[in-house]
Amino acid sequence: MQAHGTNNLTCRVVAIIAVATSVFVGFAAPTRAATETVVHSFANNSSDGNTPAANLINVNGTLYGTTSAGGANGHGTVFAVTPRTGVERVVYSFCSQSRCSDGAQPLASLIAVGGILYGTTELGGAQNSSCSHGCGTIFSINPKTSAETVIYAFQGPNVINPISGYGDGANPMGGLLNVNGTLYGTTYSGGDVTTTSCSGGCGTIYSFVLKTHAETPLWEFEGFDNGDGSHPMGNLIRLHVTGQGYEFFGTTYDGGANGFGTVFEYDSVNLEQDFYDFAGGSSGDGANPMAGLLFVSGTGGGLMYGTTFSGGTGDNGIGDTGTVFSIDPSQDYTLIYSFCSQAMCADGANPEGGLIKSGYGAKAALFGTTTFGGPSNGDGTVFSVNPAASTETVLYSFCTTSCTDGDEPAAGLINSAGTMYGTTQFGGTDQDGTIFAIKNP
Repeated sequence: MQAHGTNNLTCRVVAIIAVATSVFVGFAAPTRAATETVVHSFANNSSDGNTPAANLINVNGTLYGTTSAGGANGHGTVFAVTPRTGVERVVYSFCSQSRCSDGAQPLASLIAVGGILYGTTELGGAQNSSCSHGCGTIFSINPKTSAETVIYAFQGPNVINPISGYGDGANPMGGLLNVNGTLYGTTYSGGDVTTTSCSGGCGTIYSFVLKTHAETPLWEFEGFDNGDGSHPMGNLIRLHVTGQGYEFFGTTYDGGANGFGTVFEYDSVNLEQDFYDFAGGSSGDGANPMAGLLFVSGTGGGLMYGTTFSGGTGDNGIGDTGTVFSIDPSQDYTLIYSFCSQAMCADGANPEGGLIKSGYGAKAALFGTTTFGGPSNGDGTVFSVNPAASTETVLYSFCTTSCTDGDEPAAGLINSAGTMYGTTQFGGTDQDGTIFAIKNP
């Protein structure tokens, strides 16, 4: 593996500073199935979005999210919903400007900074030699006025940043992390196009200063050929490492020493290094993580938890159905659970979203979704995992009532006042996706 940093991570103590994944307490470890309620079914018309793929956020009791398609122009929306009443409204429809210069196809969750919503779109924005459909954007939206502004349009790998000397990123699929007025994120492609690993670049880590609107590529992923990760899809988390300052951690979908993805670490001094390389295949440790990480403080420096879309030991050892894992500050990896360990994948399969946590000690539990599997029709689940015992419980299985209850959740969960909320890409009244609630079992 190419050396991206020389810092020794063994025996370092990590303390949480900020995370891009919701953490909550008060949702008890389950002992029976939960109750699911559809809060909103997305409609197959121009006045509503469809196919939501990102986490929701809670801003003063209103849930905000994005749909990757639908809206007035068919290229996605930002929406708001009041969970108590189920009333939903489209805040903004993308591709409302010529050639989608305002962005198109948002796949990531939003963040709120000073009453303004910020997010990314995978496509749209500047159209140039790098990206015929636009390289994606960072946008802001005033939820009160529905005014949307593209605050940065990615230029793609053909445009070199004069400060960093790196090619610009393209096609952001992950969300943003705010650190004192600077936003941090990743792009799925773009960066260095000289590597043979990835056509169009293997992706970047970037920063964006809200005050100046200055965007800087911080790192260009180099892919499997150089032992580096490629194609990050999830959000970053930021940790404080004693004696070392702040560092960012995230995942790449593929690349790394074995080509099955990585957990990576980035800091401004030592730059980027692979924190863990998934081995995939018969190794059983997982492969192809799509979501970001969840940090939980504790003895020994705490643990980072995550999911992989494939890999593991499930499905009769084939290992294409995903895992839940943990990794500690000394880079020790633990496989917590392999999905499809039950007949017919009744325990779920292929998680795309990240995890949230409830409780402490022996009563602690992790909660998430799988896109497929489950004891009903194989259309996804809400699950909990006891990390101490490595046991998994399916709280709800989708598509139990002609899929009007939802179908194939790709996003993770959030908590609001003891109820978990999430989205499904499909299903609902018009089969265009849902917002759902899970009550404490």
